[in-house]
Amino acid sequence: QVDTALTPPLPMSFEPGKLRAPRTAQLVIRVTEGSELLLEESEPIEVLPRDYLPLAERVGSDRTLDRRDTAMAWLTPTDPAIDAFLTKAKARVKGSKSFAGAKAASLAQAKALFDELKARGLSVVMDPEVFAEAAEVKRTRVPAEVLATGNAHALEATLTFATLLEAIGLRPVVVFLPGHAFVGWE
Repeated sequence: QVDTALTPPLPMSFEPGKLRAPRTAQLVIRVTEGSELLLEESEPIEVLPRDYLPLAERVGSDRTLDRRDTAMAWLTPTDPAIDAFLTKAKARVKGSKSFAGAKAASLAQAKALFDELKARGLSVVMDPEVFAEAAEVKRTRVPAEVLATGNAHALEATLTFATLLEAIGLRPVVVFLPGHAFVGWE
């Protein structure tokens, strides 16, 4: 049996969305068996804002770990803003005027999503690079925020389109190239 406890617990008033810059903190790990202390370590950490997408992690002075797989956490197909977008976009699907995911031709469905984004005037803006102490991160908003503003950097646009594909029942694939990302689907 393993019991875990966060001490002190995060206060109920903690709002991750209000954290706008990295903040240093300490992570203390204590392992006990009964009342016996088996291990106690403390490590400095950096708490990142929720819109900092980690793409790489520096480990020591000579090693970097790829963390681009964390980008999939930015896919939010159940967000109400995505549902509202789909309601308008399905009118653009040739013939059926509905989304059927993998049960129908996928190109017509993807084109309807793209055409709705285009009709809303979604534009790509400068791609900000952000560096934190132990990670290379990119400021990346979730798709609902992108749809609300109509502006996105390349990765935000890719993740927004991937979210829309997933929301209609297609399986998105995000491909990373040096300095760029794009989306496809199975």
